[in-house]
Parts: sequence; C-alpha cells; structure tokens
Amino acid sequence: MNFLKKIFLLTATLFYRVAYLIHHQIFLRPGKSLQKSKLIVVGSYRTGGAGKTPFCIWLAHEISKNFKNATIAILTHRYAFDEFKMMKFHFKKNQNVQIFSTNNRYKLAQKLDGKFDFILCDDGFEDTRLAGAVCVVLNWEKAPTKISQLFPFGNFKSLKNDHCNFRKQILLNGAGENPDFKFIIDKVENLNGETFSATKTNLICGIGNPLRFKSDIESLGIKIERCFFLKDHCKNFSKILTEQLKKFPNENFTITPKDVARLPKTFYKTNDAKRVFIAFQKTVVSDTVILSVANLVNQ
Repeated sequence: MNFLKKIFLLTATLFYRVAYLIHHQIFLRPGKSLQKSKLIVVGSYRTGGAGKTPFCIWLAHEISKNFKNATIAILTHRYAFDEFKMMKFHFKKNQNVQIFSTNNRYKLAQKLDGKFDFILCDDGFEDTRLAGAVCVVLNWEKAPTKISQLFPFGNFKSLKNDHCNFRKQILLNGAGENPDFKFIIDKVENLNGETFSATKTNLICGIGNPLRFKSDIESLGIKIERCFFLKDHCKNFSKILTEQLKKFPNENFTITPKDVARLPKTFYKTNDAKRVFIAFQKTVVSDTVILSVANLVNQ
C-alpha cells in the first residue's frame, strides 16, 4: 500500500468512525427488550463474509430440533434480497419458520414480539437498539480494538468496546485448528441436479468472502481456470453470468447457493443451466457450541 493511499484510507476511516459514533448516539440508542419472544442476533465485527446466513440457517434448524413445535421468525435486511430469497426457498416446507425482509429489524422485532417463540436476526449486530438480545458473534480473528482496523482501512465495522453489556455475547471462533464452526462443501451439482464430474471450472460469485470460496473449491482438487468476483448482493449477477457463459461456450461455471437466488426462474430452462454448478455447503458446529445453543434455547 503506497503512502498516499494509506493516508487517504486512514482519513476515510476517521470520518467513518465519527459518523458511526454520532449515528449510534442519536439513532441507535438501546431500545426496549422483547417481553415474550427470545431475540437472537447472529452477527460479526467483519464487514462481510463471516458466514452469518448459513449459521443462522443452522441455528434455526437446531432450535427446531430442540423444540419441535417452536415458531421462529428470521429477519433479514431488505438490501440482502438474495439472502431473503435463499432462506425462503430453504424453509419453504417448514411452516414453523417464517422469513421477513425489513429495513428496521428493531421495529419489526417489537411488532412480532409474542407472535413467535424465537426471533433470529441474520446480522443486526450493529443495531444497538436490539437490547436484551443474545448475540452469537462469528469471529475469524481477534475482535478489533484499534481504529485503524475499521472500514475502509480494515475489514471491521466496529470495535470490541462498542458493544456494551446490555446484550449477552456468545463468541465463536471460525479459524484455527479446532474452530467452533466451519463450512464444508459437501456436494457440487448443476441446476438439473447432475453431479459435477469435471476437473476444472470457472468461479463467479457475489459474496462477502470470495477468496474463502475459491480456497474451498480448490481443496476439492478442482482446478480453477478463471475467477469473477462481484460485489456482495450484486443485482446484475444473472446478466454477468449469462455474458460469461456466452463468452466461454464450452466451459462450466461454479457459483454459491446465494448466487442462485439471483437467477430468474427462466434461466433454469436454458441450455446453459447444465453448465452452471452450485457448491452446496453444510455448517459443522462443535459439540461445545451445540451444548451452548441447547442451554440458550432452554433459558
């Protein structure tokens, strides 16, 4: 990083920090705790790519397993339209789990209080109005303590001391030799359900941490020819994918389940659908975390 770029990013980080503190002081003061529903926030200090959505899905299944008749509301942000659609599809056969999209998780949680046994927020860690919540924090590194670690100079939204004691935190580590949680690709198949059998592929995705996705594909012994990393929640994903399929008519592409949520249903009927493979992953959680979750839902 050259000197001028470093100075620019540090200056931008200071402006971001001031704006963050003012915004929280004026608009995001701790609100009322829920009276009837149990509120759980799955969050991270990172700006993206922590695995909040797949972990939230796992958590909803785990709660359902512990309480077979429990009703669960999962709140997603309206900006993350692809995560909303992915979850809607994932839980379409489970009437006890409902997915909501909103710009104001706090207001919606208050409205739904008592209508569901559990209210899960996919992200919302920075919305400090969500008082009384249990925050499951997904860490891939130590929690940030310096301003220089914040966006845009670093990869974090806030500092460790920004999150006070009005919310209980369960800190989970995703890195190291014995992580508390990990995401493993357990199958790769195309939109027609055919298993991936080639030795190489192109990657195209619009997610928070594309490099980890790349590493996971390579760990399967698959050679990656080209990578097309798009912005998280990219709204032009379908158009860009179609363009690349035309550009490389004899090659296949691998995407993530979140990317699939951006494809129109008409795409499934095209000849190109058989060349697009989805890398499905499962969430693996340590026995210690499973026990912690069991204690959480039983409180």
